[in-house]
Amino acid sequence: MDHRNGPRFQPRMAALILAIVALGLVAASFPPLAREAAAKSASWSEYNTTLDVHADGTMTVTEDQVIAFEGGPFTHGYATIPLGRIENISNILVLENGVPYKPGNNTPGAFSTTNSGSQMDIDWWFTPTSDENRSFTIRYDVTGALRVYADRQQLWWRVIDTDFAGNVDSATITVNLPQAVAEDQLSVAWYASSGSSFPVDWQVTSPTQVIWRATSINQGEALEARLEFPPITSATAPAWQAADDAERAREERLAPYKALLNVLLLAGGLLLLVGGSVGVLMLWFSRGRDVPVVAPIDLLKQPPDDLPAAAVGALVDERANDCDVIAGIISLAGRGVLRIEEKQPGGVLGGLGFGSRDFTFYRLESNITLRPFEQELLGAIFTGSQTEARLSTIRTRFSDRQALVKKGLYDELVGRGYFDRNPQTTRHFYRGAGALLLVASTAGGLLLCVLIGSFAPFVVVPVIGAAVVGLLLMIVGGSMPRKTQAGAEAAARWQAFRRYLADIERYDSVADAKAVFDQYLPYAIAFGLERGWVSKFAQAGAPAPTWYGGWDGPVQTGRMPRGPRGGAVIIVPGGRPGGGGGGGGGLPDLQQTSDRMAGSLQSMSNGLFDLFSEAGKVFSPPPSSGGGGGGRSG
Repeated sequence: MDHRNGPRFQPRMAALILAIVALGLVAASFPPLAREAAAKSASWSEYNTTLDVHADGTMTVTEDQVIAFEGGPFTHGYATIPLGRIENISNILVLENGVPYKPGNNTPGAFSTTNSGSQMDIDWWFTPTSDENRSFTIRYDVTGALRVYADRQQLWWRVIDTDFAGNVDSATITVNLPQAVAEDQLSVAWYASSGSSFPVDWQVTSPTQVIWRATSINQGEALEARLEFPPITSATAPAWQAADDAERAREERLAPYKALLNVLLLAGGLLLLVGGSVGVLMLWFSRGRDVPVVAPIDLLKQPPDDLPAAAVGALVDERANDCDVIAGIISLAGRGVLRIEEKQPGGVLGGLGFGSRDFTFYRLESNITLRPFEQELLGAIFTGSQTEARLSTIRTRFSDRQALVKKGLYDELVGRGYFDRNPQTTRHFYRGAGALLLVASTAGGLLLCVLIGSFAPFVVVPVIGAAVVGLLLMIVGGSMPRKTQAGAEAAARWQAFRRYLADIERYDSVADAKAVFDQYLPYAIAFGLERGWVSKFAQAGAPAPTWYGGWDGPVQTGRMPRGPRGGAVIIVPGGRPGGGGGGGGGLPDLQQTSDRMAGSLQSMSNGLFDLFSEAGKVFSPPPSSGGGGGGRSG
């Protein structure tokens, strides 16, 4: 028999949950009120239950409880009696200190009962109480509570259930039998919920009385008394007994299989978790890790081959990023295919150096043979026979063509034999497999928990194992593209060239190497070294590139924005053709113009990152796409 009761600070569990949420919201704005409400609680100093078994098999239940209220005020209490294992409940009384309450609602000294079919709800109301102990008694008669067999009768009565409303300091259960029974004819037992640790002892105090005692029962723990005795009552088997016995017999019959299945599920789940995780790592080691190579040289002062700068960046980190695309644009400009001019903003604000500036790309006449990805890149900037395009007007085209541009970069690497297949395709394959496993394990796990969760709760272990393996595969999938032997060797040589660019001042005089500034700028951008590269050559007085035309605005300074991986795209300004942008009447000196052009550099960088990042459409896609974004930091 299950039993739940408690002082009614809130009417039901659902109301309790809602009240807790509301209390949290109120506490955020009214901390003193929150502390006062949080101090309201109730526990049971004593909870004593007496079960008087009558000769006809009926039983009178008396519950004497001393409730310790903290805070308040409290005005309402309740008890819930499940009816699943009794046939009828009647003669319900509520008393306080021996004084009976009267039937009624919402007034002190009144009580009401509600029979919902599955349970009996008893509610009572008392004068407001705070920080004191109150003694209440609930008394009622039940029929059909005894289990009746040919030569034995049993009484199972759960006094405190797991959803009891508070802690119980001391509890007793007293069973009074209708006639004397020898102690050796009694079978006395008790049941506590799984995980309970409170002490219980029992004693046969007389031939007609058995008492159980328990202390320190925490909320969430359960206590049930069980007593078996000879057929000393005239009770007959209740209607619920056959089904309940059949269910218990089924549970006992299946218990060994249940234990075995749970052990297998636990072992299999742990094996799947550990073995699957190791398997994913071994998969990367065998199919995703680049072939180890010994670099033939630690440093190269010239590009090791004719691989375009944009493709170099994609080769090194196996991703086509926005900085690779920018390197491709600057490479085209350096080869005479493009010219970039910064346009001064119009209006009064523009004349003062404020406002939104723009950049114009000019396509120049050229007989240079373009690679497929370079053709896609130009197609993303210019439409048809168009030879002029403002940066502010080409964002949509970039968004529409970015996948083709990046595919062209990957195709360039595959065509040179550096990868067996498109690295993006490889990432999508493994990430998709991991996502499929994660979704399938989650959906299948929910279904299995519904179907067999009560019988085999450890079914959740392999579900978690499969989900973790799927998640791990999604993570590792980003590193699964694998270079061929030729690709790994080429990447090693390009890394040697990168080391030279990163520390060029250690190996050469920057002043003597000014001629390579423009030539190697695309590689510096692809490697994420453009900031240091520009600064070093600016200090050495290198000439600015001829493919850039800036406007002579007022001096502005500021940090250049950097992408998610720390790289910044820098477009280096120079003088207009035929203009006096520098010293000595020739190309403008980079050192002399770099500070004045700081605003132009930042504007260009901001403009490009508006295109690739802020619009979120071009070369900084979400991480899940695996396409990469941002720049490389050196």
